[in-house]
Amino acid sequence: MNQISNERQGKPSGSNGPSYEKCSGKFKLEQGLPNETSSAAAEGNRIHEWCSDPDSIKLEGEELDLAKECLSQREMLLGMVFNDYIDNPPQYIIEKRLWYHRNRFSGKPDFIALRDGRALLVDYKCGRIPVERAERNVQLKWYVALVAHVYNIKEIVVAIVQPRCSASTLHSLDKKGITACRNRVTRTLRRMEAPNPTLNPGPVQCKYCKAKAICPALQKKQESLATIKDAQAITPMQMSGILDFLPIIEDRCKAIKEHAKRMLNDGANIQGWQLTPASPRRSINDPEAAMTRLDSAGLIDPNDFLGACRVSVGKLQRAVGESMSVGPGDARRLVNNALGEVIEEKQGEPKMERIKE
Repeated sequence: MNQISNERQGKPSGSNGPSYEKCSGKFKLEQGLPNETSSAAAEGNRIHEWCSDPDSIKLEGEELDLAKECLSQREMLLGMVFNDYIDNPPQYIIEKRLWYHRNRFSGKPDFIALRDGRALLVDYKCGRIPVERAERNVQLKWYVALVAHVYNIKEIVVAIVQPRCSASTLHSLDKKGITACRNRVTRTLRRMEAPNPTLNPGPVQCKYCKAKAICPALQKKQESLATIKDAQAITPMQMSGILDFLPIIEDRCKAIKEHAKRMLNDGANIQGWQLTPASPRRSINDPEAAMTRLDSAGLIDPNDFLGACRVSVGKLQRAVGESMSVGPGDARRLVNNALGEVIEEKQGEPKMERIKE
C-alpha cells in the first residue's frame, strides 16, 4: 500500500467524485488493486509539491514555468476574493487532507483561503486537456462539501487554474449552493455504501479505473462488441454508442496485457506464454560528435548527415525557453518568428471526438 493509500485509510477520495457519481460500484471494485501512475501524473505531483512549498523540490524548465504561473494566478484570485489580503491576510490551508462526516471520504484541496465565513478554494490542473470550468467541475463540488463540513463558511469561491489550457475560471456559491453540493455528495455516498452498488461503465468513470481488467459490467460491453460480425452493417445510431466504449475496451485490453506481464514477471505459469527481453533501442546522444566521426571515417559528409536528422519542434521550443528564460508560449513565438518557412507543417488525419455538451 503506497503513501496515498495510507493517507486515505481505504476510504473514497473526493478527487474521484466525478467517477463515483457515474459508477457507484467503482470504489468497492478497485479495493486492493495496485495504483496506476503515468509520467503526466508524476509531473503534476511535482508541480503541486512545489506550489505547496517551493523549497521542497527543485523544478526546471517548463515545469518551473507552469508552477510559477499557478502561483501567479492564485495571487490574482486572492486579490479578487480578498482585495486587502496583503494587509489583512486570511488563513491559508495548503495541501491538507480533510475528512467528511464520520470519515466517509477525504480530499486534499490544493489551496484554501479562509476569512470571516468566506473561502477561496483553488485547484491546479497541469495537464494539456482542459477540464470542466469551475461552475461545472464535479471534483470541486465534492471539495466544497468537505470544506463546508470542516470550516464554518457561508460563501465559497471555487477556481480552476490550468495554465496549459486557458485562463483560470471561478464560481461563487452561497449557502444554498453549498447545501446543494453537500446533498449531491451524500446521495452518491449512500449509493456507494449500499451492499451491491451498481457498476456502470462509461468514458469518464472507466478512464483511470484500476478495475478495468476485472469489471464484469465492462466485460459484458466487450462481449456485445465481439458479436458484431460485419462492421459495415453498423448503423449511425448504433455507431454512436459503440464509439463511446471503444476507448474503454481498448484500455481494458491494455490493462489485461499489463496484468499478464506482471504475473509472468512474478513467476506465474501462463500456459503457452513467456516474457522475452525487449530489443534495445539505439539513439545518438551527441549529434555533433557523431557527425564529426562519420565525416572523418569518410562514411558521410555533414550535409548528408543533416539530411538524415529530424528536429523536434517541441524539444527545440523547450530548449529556447530554457535558454531565454521564457515561458512555453513565448518560446513558441520566438521559434516561429526565427524559423518561419523552415518549419514544415503536415496536416494529419482528422480525428473523431465527442461533441461537448
